[in-house]
Amino acid sequence: MKIYLDTCVFQNLKKEELKPLLQMIIKSKGECLYCFSGAHLMDLSRDKSDEKFSDMAFMQQIVDDNCFYYDKTILVDFFTPREFYNRFDWTTCESTYELITEIANSSDMFGDSFKSVFEAIPINFNELIHKHQLHEDIPTRMKSIFNVSNLYE
Repeated sequence: MKIYLDTCVFQNLKKEELKPLLQMIIKSKGECLYCFSGAHLMDLSRDKSDEKFSDMAFMQQIVDDNCFYYDKTILVDFFTPREFYNRFDWTTCESTYELITEIANSSDMFGDSFKSVFEAIPINFNELIHKHQLHEDIPTRMKSIFNVSNLYE
């Protein structure tokens, strides 16, 4: 069986109280194939410290070199998290995100134009998911997304 663990699951498995679960997962690698994806490394690439490399080593205990990613189609290859990470220049992603954020927050003519384009793209989550469908334990910060009316907000 192939199993994909989300980034937050990897982070939780590092907790001392979940060590028995981690050991159980590692023991089950004979019956289960644990995978990681490029999305995991996108998440880690935002970490400017070297902590991301120890996170990759931790992930590798579970996923070995079972990587799936998208390159014109979904591919499965034998890359460890560190090998896959080293295939890319992650600084471009970081600088692109920073550039977009800087433009969106600037008050010059270009920034204002950029902002007005984002404000013109409607997003109404209230139409997609009605508030009565939300679980009562949903975090307050997450509830605020249902007050958004456009992409800029």
